[in-house]
Amino acid sequence: MNSVKIRDEEEFTTNLLENQWPDTVQLDIATGYFNLIRKYQKKLIHQPPPSPTITILMASEEANGFYQGNGLLRYVPYVYTYYVRNFLRKINTMYNPITIRYYNRPNWSFHGKGIWLQTSEYYLTMVGSTNFGYRSVYRDNEAQLVIVTKNDQLKKKFQSEFDHLIEHSHKIRNWQTDLPRIPLLIPFIANIFRSLF
Repeated sequence: MNSVKIRDEEEFTTNLLENQWPDTVQLDIATGYFNLIRKYQKKLIHQPPPSPTITILMASEEANGFYQGNGLLRYVPYVYTYYVRNFLRKINTMYNPITIRYYNRPNWSFHGKGIWLQTSEYYLTMVGSTNFGYRSVYRDNEAQLVIVTKNDQLKKKFQSEFDHLIEHSHKIRNWQTDLPRIPLLIPFIANIFRSLF
């Protein structure tokens, strides 16, 4: 709700990614449309030691809601591929415990979104409408719910929820070979219209 100067979600997520929980052991993020704002990217890439294990789950081109769309819409999945390529380029230049996974289940689209954060004592999950991208943070009105628990049974259920999501995903090991080629105009479109994605 940045359009009306309400930035609670952005501030909360930024603080969360700054590792305000020093005993965090695992951080999982899901987004249907990967276009993390720069602030979130920096917080993820520059985690202070000891860094948690970080997994980011996103839609593959085939699982993107715009896949095989009409007209120019068919190029939208490549815009998100361009953004993840740039992110992977940044994290591949240094040791980083970040893993990118591509959701790809035949005939399914992927719109999962949320944060699952596990510490030695607590489990936090954040669910709602945000994709953690420019459009979500700066243009759209989004709503989130944060649940924090110490209950072991509930912690297992939250983790099994994310584990179920990644069942139909594969790890992107190399941005040069594991991601599809991008049409020539995509970098231009992705950079000019970043706030729309």
